[in-house]
Amino acid sequence: MSVQQLLNFTKAPAPGFRCNVGPKQTDRSFVAKVLHNLCPPATLANIDRIRQVLGDHADQVIAFHSLHDGFVLYQDTLSDAAGVELFPVERWGEATEDMRNCFEHLANDPENDPDCILTGIAIATVPQSGNYFVFPLDTRFPEILTMRGYGSSQAGLAVEERKMAPSGMD
Repeated sequence: MSVQQLLNFTKAPAPGFRCNVGPKQTDRSFVAKVLHNLCPPATLANIDRIRQVLGDHADQVIAFHSLHDGFVLYQDTLSDAAGVELFPVERWGEATEDMRNCFEHLANDPENDPDCILTGIAIATVPQSGNYFVFPLDTRFPEILTMRGYGSSQAGLAVEERKMAPSGMD
């Protein structure tokens, strides 16, 4: 997913989902209203922090955080449910620690970190799911990974191939 695609999601004027009530044969349905909660742009200090953490691979992340330092997309107006939360830069460290605590069993085998839990930065989540979007700081992974409780997959927010791993979050 490109920065432009993310921006397109944030610009939806009245997001919602049509839901059928009962079997599909009925005409009863309703529209579930959702909101996009967009944070203001990142501060210059947070832009510098992105550069420190991601090095040469920070440009795409900076391009987005310069507009919105985090967001919650598709947040239900009647509950705590939401589609995806992009963490503000200030929450990356806390979110990464929370993610690693959820998968602490990996600490027993640090050589086997295919999902970059021990080496990546949690930048987003699907709220209340245990799923994370991880920016890998390992040179073997040139894309953002989606970390699920049972495995991972590459999520297409393309990041150019890395020549060297940037420094980690402190």
